[in-house]
Amino acid sequence: MALIQSTAIPSGATDFELEQSLRFNDDDTAYLSKTPASAGNQKTWTFSCWVKKTFATNTQPIIHSSPSGNPFFTFGFFSHDSGNADKCYLYYYDGSTDYGYTSTRLFRDYSAWLHIVLAVDTTQGTESNRVKVYINGIEETMVATYGAFPQNLDTYYNNNNIQYIGFTTNATKYFDGYLSEVHSIDGAAKTPADFAETGTYGEWKPIEY
Repeated sequence: MALIQSTAIPSGATDFELEQSLRFNDDDTAYLSKTPASAGNQKTWTFSCWVKKTFATNTQPIIHSSPSGNPFFTFGFFSHDSGNADKCYLYYYDGSTDYGYTSTRLFRDYSAWLHIVLAVDTTQGTESNRVKVYINGIEETMVATYGAFPQNLDTYYNNNNIQYIGFTTNATKYFDGYLSEVHSIDGAAKTPADFAETGTYGEWKPIEY
């Protein structure tokens, strides 16, 4: 992705500093999108980014994929005024059935940068291994609020339909905040150590992928 606005990202990041980011303003209906020429692996993939979200009244989508409105896949943060306020979530709807997870932890520090890794591998026989979310190197406890992903589920992410960053067609929501060092890995479920490491002072800092 093109990086256009300079910003400081976690202190102590000396080996590989993230010197730029994108600023998304939901009032400007800003987002990125791309339609891949061919479909990738929709069962096994990883999304990683550094994010600083702002206080917003709407749900904060980070990534979204949908061939035509329904079905769809989306990942981000709920808004402060929803039933799951300030929780991280991922959600899949196949046109008739809901699947998805919410974090047990709340994320209310709007001044902090977070490193997020979403690793999906629905080929796993063990249900709890099909979706893993890591924030600042720590695996989050994700509750299957809407139902666990079935084995071998195609998530629509990495499909050859339009892929969004910062926007969801479901209820038309826009991300508001900063994103940097965005990676989308096709065909592999990665870990946080592929993207970041613990620094000299115990800080979680980015490394070059």
